[in-house]
Amino acid sequence: MKRFFLWMPLLALAPLCMFLSDYFELGYLDSWGFLLAAASMFLLPWIVAAIFVRVVSVQGVKLKLLIYVSAILVQAGLFVIEGPGATIEMMGLAQRMSWKYPPNELISCAEALKAKYQSKIGETSGGSTEIRWGMDSIVAIPDSELPESLRGEFKETLVGREYGEENQEVVFVIDPRTAIVCDGKETGRGFFNYPMGNGIHAYHYERM
Repeated sequence: MKRFFLWMPLLALAPLCMFLSDYFELGYLDSWGFLLAAASMFLLPWIVAAIFVRVVSVQGVKLKLLIYVSAILVQAGLFVIEGPGATIEMMGLAQRMSWKYPPNELISCAEALKAKYQSKIGETSGGSTEIRWGMDSIVAIPDSELPESLRGEFKETLVGREYGEENQEVVFVIDPRTAIVCDGKETGRGFFNYPMGNGIHAYHYERM
């Protein structure tokens, strides 16, 4: 019985591997992350269960089978507790963005840009009529308008009005599918966005 409890942490190996593969998928592992996550869910639990049965050294086929099935079920339960892989991907992306781009600095920059360009948003001469990143009346901000520490960090910076709303927001575009959105709203944890702080969240769309 002592060996049984001693080796219990082994059952967390597959869920942990899946969590880490999802967490580092965006920007690091990319398509390899999906393969590692799939292996962690569909292959590793069976191997771990077999190892667990062997190391606890129980006697009798029925007891070994019971422990094997129980080990599979425990791992399945840990996968459920872990949550959706897409949300974990977004959590990892948001936290890495927070380390690289301090949220407070981005929020301060966004507030200054909204105040400066507020009069241009919605004007035909200054605001774009296309809808991008969930915004319309978009104004593209020159890189020189950003604080020195943020210059050259983003593909483009956009100020606009949330589509169908009056709320103004700033989008710091990292690539065509990834951005940091400052909209002043509390954003939940989802498949496409994850909070970096109060009123700021990471956004990524069409993950493969």
